[in-house]
Amino acid sequence: MGNKDISNNLLLLLVIALLLTSITGLVLRLEPTALATAAGKIRLVILPAPIPPVPPLPIGCAPLWECTNWSVCYPNGTQSRVCVDVRCRRPDRIEIRPCVYVPKFIGDLLIIAEIPFTLFEEEQATFTYNRINYTIMLTDLHEKSVELEIFFAANLTLAILETKSIDLDKDGVDDIHLTLDAIKEGNAYLTIRLIPPPLPAPPVMPLRIKIAIALAAAGFLALGWIIYRYVKLKRKLKKKRKRKRKGKRPKRRRGRVKKGRVKKK
Repeated sequence: MGNKDISNNLLLLLVIALLLTSITGLVLRLEPTALATAAGKIRLVILPAPIPPVPPLPIGCAPLWECTNWSVCYPNGTQSRVCVDVRCRRPDRIEIRPCVYVPKFIGDLLIIAEIPFTLFEEEQATFTYNRINYTIMLTDLHEKSVELEIFFAANLTLAILETKSIDLDKDGVDDIHLTLDAIKEGNAYLTIRLIPPPLPAPPVMPLRIKIAIALAAAGFLALGWIIYRYVKLKRKLKKKRKRKRKGKRPKRRRGRVKKGRVKKK
């Protein structure tokens, strides 16, 4: 019964060891020693997997590098590419070269009143407002907020779905709304909206102009009344002249004659 228990435990131990070696890549080795054999036991040793030797480079092999296209120019003024040796199988190498970084242009706020755009950390973008170019830069990207800088205008921190007003030209009136819509895969999704300018206040008329307008209106009314009286008087005189020429006098009014009565002669 004891030998059967020992064999079962040994079998279980072997199964566990095989599972470990298949997962971790280790090497299993059984080492029966004289003492262990006398006691009916076997020593189990687990060794790390051997590292395969690196094949030596062929003597006189001229490398043949195939490189990817150059990446976009990053804000730090560099761009990179990866090169692979397809002939001698040498380790890949990364090439870096300087470049001139030009921030992307996202639009003119006087033409497009609402501009959505994206930025990754340290990326810049330019927009135009009132014929002046402004550059916005994402200085720091957090899990739920971002830090932004609009050169020569403002430094601000925005949380997701937060909106802030910014006075670009420093005239005391806010010009744009900046909103952080979302943060996904290392990019900040932002929107710039133009604030409509306030309506100008109606001009205040000076008192002397009001008085002058009132006097002018009164003068026009008086002139119109004088012209009306003059025309009426002229018509009346014209009628009198016509009657004199015809030798007729104006008829006097007579009493009304009632119906059914005959006036006595």
